[in-house]
Amino acid sequence: MVLTEQQLIELKAHEAFIRRASQVNFPFMLKGSYVTRQYFFDPNDRIPADLDWVYLHPLNDANTARDVLNEWVTAVTELESNDGVQYRSFKENEFWRRIDYAMADDFPTANTDLLCWVNGVEIEFSLDVSFNLEIEESPIPLIYEPLEGDAFIVPYTVPLSLQVSWKIHQTLVRPRFKDLFDLMYLVRHPDFDEKALTATLQALVNECHVDKVNKEKLEYFFNYKLAKLFVYKTIDETWEDWRNEKSWYSERAENITNADKIPKELSQFLAEFQAALEGAGLDKTVLAKLPKAARNKRVFFDGLLD
Repeated sequence: MVLTEQQLIELKAHEAFIRRASQVNFPFMLKGSYVTRQYFFDPNDRIPADLDWVYLHPLNDANTARDVLNEWVTAVTELESNDGVQYRSFKENEFWRRIDYAMADDFPTANTDLLCWVNGVEIEFSLDVSFNLEIEESPIPLIYEPLEGDAFIVPYTVPLSLQVSWKIHQTLVRPRFKDLFDLMYLVRHPDFDEKALTATLQALVNECHVDKVNKEKLEYFFNYKLAKLFVYKTIDETWEDWRNEKSWYSERAENITNADKIPKELSQFLAEFQAALEGAGLDKTVLAKLPKAARNKRVFFDGLLD
């Protein structure tokens, strides 16, 4: 993986935040591409993007949410670490976008900006924190291998089974090739065993039931008729934009990995995708043994840390 200088600086800034957040050990769970890449055989094959966290206890109003988030980010940014990164204290610029009206959302997410210096180079980046988000399984500790420095433990990260179920669900409602790419790596990880497969299917069924996802979409996915899931653009058009850079206004493969390692032809990519998922037990046979939905509405499960 060859990173631009800007990508390298941003990655170091993000990992410095993850390192500090792991030390202060507040109940926030890391999710997103910084977790996903740790499940790749070589994390360098996945370029991470946004820094995403989830607060693991319920928040009932905007003022409480603001206080909790302020306390956490201040503690993280004021923690000193010998990693060449220095953060401006969050106290100097406390603010959260969307927090006042995010409480009414199914997935409330607040956003802020952080300022730091990486080996003296100033950089500002966004931080997203979700809350009141149902997590079907308890978060797990993860040995995190940073780009530089020693490995460390992130105490709360999204389990592998949920990463897989979330990405399948995303594919059903708004397919993206980056999720298909990630899925190929996630399901080949040694931890994606029979237990993880069972947990993935239960979480997927629950999410589809709550969101009223048409069962046909599940049938399309597990029969590998993925073209039927692409609505706004055809699968071929979307592929050309993503892999072969036919549009500057679309997500592109080169933003998440070395695109030279991805087939140029869609048919070959889909064949590799199918082989990876079938090898992990995610094939059409699961349709006959999908579990019943375990819930009818979105609820927040407290006590995940007990």
